Amino acid sequence: MTSSTLHDDELFQLAYRMFGPSVGVTLRPELRSKVQTLNRESPELLSTNKRLLMKFYLHGRHDNIRFSSKPGAEGFLVKEGGDGNKVPRAKRMRGIHGMLRKVFYPDFDRSAHNKLAQKASRNSKTKTKGGSKKRKRKKKKNVVHVPYPSRISGSGCEWAMVDVVARDERGVGAALGKQVHKQLEIFARDQRVFSRAVPRPDPLVAEIIRKIVVDWSLVPLWSEYEIWDETLKYATSVDLICFHPKKRRLVFFEVKTGYRDSFSFSTGKKIRGRFGIDSTPLNHAFLQILIPIETMKRCYGIRAIDGYVLHVNEQNGVTAYKVPTNAQLPRDRLYNYVVRMNKLDEKAREKKRAANMLVRRNSVSRKINSGKRKRARVSTTGKNGKVRGTNGYYNSRGFKKRKLPRKKTAWNVKK
Repeated sequence: MTSSTLHDDELFQLAYRMFGPSVGVTLRPELRSKVQTLNRESPELLSTNKRLLMKFYLHGRHDNIRFSSKPGAEGFLVKEGGDGNKVPRAKRMRGIHGMLRKVFYPDFDRSAHNKLAQKASRNSKTKTKGGSKKRKRKKKKNVVHVPYPSRISGSGCEWAMVDVVARDERGVGAALGKQVHKQLEIFARDQRVFSRAVPRPDPLVAEIIRKIVVDWSLVPLWSEYEIWDETLKYATSVDLICFHPKKRRLVFFEVKTGYRDSFSFSTGKKIRGRFGIDSTPLNHAFLQILIPIETMKRCYGIRAIDGYVLHVNEQNGVTAYKVPTNAQLPRDRLYNYVVRMNKLDEKAREKKRAANMLVRRNSVSRKINSGKRKRARVSTTGKNGKVRGTNGYYNSRGFKKRKLPRKKTAWNVKK
């Protein structure tokens, strides 16, 4: 242990003094152990960027979010509110995909977009003298062999080959995405476990690691980093987060698989909000990075963040797209637009809820009034005090009256 290395207790006490009792220090063991590992193995990195890395790893907000992998009920659970006497209940929070689709591109159809992109790519190819010749393609089932870890431990990992039959390009991208994301998660959380657990990584994953470590000289910090925003009411997890030692900035990575010809293809449609941005999968991925960066600034107090979108494809390899800067596309405008649209959506829901309540009340009142009218018709009495037309079968309130057997007396017995 060098002179700049702090003891673990001193490290957590420093973080508690930094955040204060209102925020607190996270109790999640995986994040605390990662900080301890950095403190032992890279003390200079931690000491020179102590405030940034402490906020990143040990912020108290990490205790309020978790991902539920229950079949049929997958999603983020977030605890909001509560005090010392009352423990807050975990509420299900929507993901960033649904929020962005509802606000910015509700009419985007991915299958139609892919068909237009494929048609445009076919038309752009060189034609022969006699015109373009159409070749009959044999329909094949896209079978993707995905090595998926069945058990992960400190000593290694057991891999099970899973054959995923994908009917279309989207299925191939999803199968490849599972493989790439899982291997990157193991790599970012512990490089030593990755070398033992994944002795032969996927070539695309190896290319991503080479770009990050060798070409860009970045330090992997974490993968599937969970964040949430109580203002926008969403939760998400960032695919990969690294640190740039020279610039002293965090780097967010959004990894996208599939989209062979349609990732940056534009049909001319724009996203909502008068931002002048084409509605393409690439720009959708940019939004998935820009909104969490603004959330980290407002909720976690971290401002020094850059972003990249990595497009992983078996045909084109790994392509990196830098996220537009704040001058090119202001993040605060995007954030405020989402806040405004959420308020309008909440007002519309309240209006619809009030309309449904009014309909329900009217239906109940109609039933009550119809019952009153029936009882009023029944309870109309005649001159002799009996209910008119019923021969005394109903009482004055309209309810059926039970007929009692007549008692046999000396004067009414038939002789």
